[in-house]
Order: sequence, then structure tokens, then C-alpha cells
Amino acid sequence: DALRRIGVEEIDLKVGDTFDARTAEALTTTKDSTIPDGAIASIFERGFMLRDQLLRAARVVVNHHPEGSQATDPSDSIQ
Repeated sequence: DALRRIGVEEIDLKVGDTFDARTAEALTTTKDSTIPDGAIASIFERGFMLRDQLLRAARVVVNHHPEGSQATDPSDSIQ
């Protein structure tokens, strides 16, 4: 409660959110066909911000589909 009063907030991350290296640290990868490639598969530790400054990055597992193992939507390709 004391930390909340001075402005410390938990980083809002959920399984399925896109991994962002600015707020999270990838510990490892996993293969899960139900979650998009590059999305967070699980969260080991929550991360925290103080106003706009990162205090502790969230520690997460990132989903990775090996090339060719998932049907791709042409609108999802980045070129």
C-alpha cells in the first residue's frame, strides 16, 4: 500500500499480450499453437513502474512458432 501511494504501479501484462522488451524480460520460449507467435505464454514475476520509469521488468515466457509450423495470415506479415 505504501508503494502504491508513492506511485508504484504493476505493469499490466496478460498471457496472450505481445511481448515488449521495454517492460518485460524473456526467460525462455515455448511452443503453444493456441497463442500467437511472439506473445507472452506465461508470467513468472510481475513487473513494476514508478511513473514512467521501469523499476523491475516482468519476467515472462514468450511463445515461438518455428517457421512453417503454423498457418500464417498474409495480413500479419511484416515486410
